[in-house]
Amino acid sequence: MIRCPRCDYESLTGSMFCEKCGYNLTGVKIRLNPDYQPRQAPRSERVPDFPGSFSARPTPAPRPVPISSAPVPAPPPRPVPAPPTPAYTPAPVATPVPAAAPSPVPAYAQPVSSPSSAPAPSVPAISPEEAALRAGAYCALEARGGKPVFYISLENVTIGRTADNDVALEAVTGSRSVSRRHARIVRQNAGVFIEDLGSSNGTYVNGTRLLPEVQTQIYDNDELRFGASHFVFHLRRKG
Repeated sequence: MIRCPRCDYESLTGSMFCEKCGYNLTGVKIRLNPDYQPRQAPRSERVPDFPGSFSARPTPAPRPVPISSAPVPAPPPRPVPAPPTPAYTPAPVATPVPAAAPSPVPAYAQPVSSPSSAPAPSVPAISPEEAALRAGAYCALEARGGKPVFYISLENVTIGRTADNDVALEAVTGSRSVSRRHARIVRQNAGVFIEDLGSSNGTYVNGTRLLPEVQTQIYDNDELRFGASHFVFHLRRKG
């Protein structure tokens, strides 16, 4: 406590001013209680300043554990678990495969009747003029349906609608989709070529339209189309 020298009032330790008169307590000495005596720990609880200054409380000896002379029983054996029972797996059942239906016998594999019982096929007769054209031609244009057939023996053949062409289509097919000068077929050492002459409805080989004035080689059984007129190209085999 701090006693105020003016009013003799005791304020709490650490106060800077007197709680009663407001006197500045800075520098005033702290008044100790004359009745205060510090507590001294018992001798047994004191910490010695150096070894051997006083005897500490004796530490009790550990209590002996009695040892039995009887043998220690062995632990019971651990039970071995039984192997798991395998799950039942049914035997595979064979699925019956249906018998395949007999495949039809193609026409070329069917038995041929004897010549005595089968009638001889009729061969259409051709005129002497057609026989001469066929003999001198190196290729032919066969219209859809088999007729007409144009036999070509010239090295350069023009195809168009009007009659001034080597192959005039309007008088035969009646189609107006063919241009006046539609295309031409040229025979060269490398083979037979076809060329579109700038037609309005185009020239097609196997469904592909040709570029104008570009020669394209054609082969046996190629499909040619001039406008709406369809033909099959036949090339005569040598020998």
